[in-house]
Amino acid sequence: MTSWFTENSTVPMIAGAILTLVFIAFAVHSREKVMLKIALVILAITAAIVTCERMVVTQREEVTDRIIALADSVQRNDFEAILDFFSDDYAETRNRAKAEMPRYDFQTCRVSGIFNYNLVKSEPPTAEIQFNVSVTVRVDSGAEPLWGQRRVKLTFQKDTEGVWEIIDYSHSDPRSGLKL
Repeated sequence: MTSWFTENSTVPMIAGAILTLVFIAFAVHSREKVMLKIALVILAITAAIVTCERMVVTQREEVTDRIIALADSVQRNDFEAILDFFSDDYAETRNRAKAEMPRYDFQTCRVSGIFNYNLVKSEPPTAEIQFNVSVTVRVDSGAEPLWGQRRVKLTFQKDTEGVWEIIDYSHSDPRSGLKL
């Protein structure tokens, strides 16, 4: 319910800026100092909202940051760094990624949109995220890099140190129509 406040302060920031400008215009037009004071109060409240939003990091933001960092490691073809995103407790998933990743030589990897985020209220916290990723990649040492999109589903689990780690993953062609 408070995600508008804790995850994205764009709406309050725009509303605050507009109201501040409106009351400054009223102050200039009417020469009433109370209008200028109201504008300053609105500006202070807007700054407080933006500051609070920046200070509060939600679980959704933590997972999103992990996905962005993972995409950066994939683009750099840093397979050791990629494996660091996987939980040691799920050896099968980790070994599957370890076997799959050397087949690819990535030139670009960009998350193009997270469209499903499901935080499971459990102990430890678990999150399932589905998103699209745009990649330019050589497969199995192919001569020409290929561009494409993949639909990716990652299941994260928060470890005892508070780090979100991948415990399962899948990917498919988003045009295939298959549900992950």
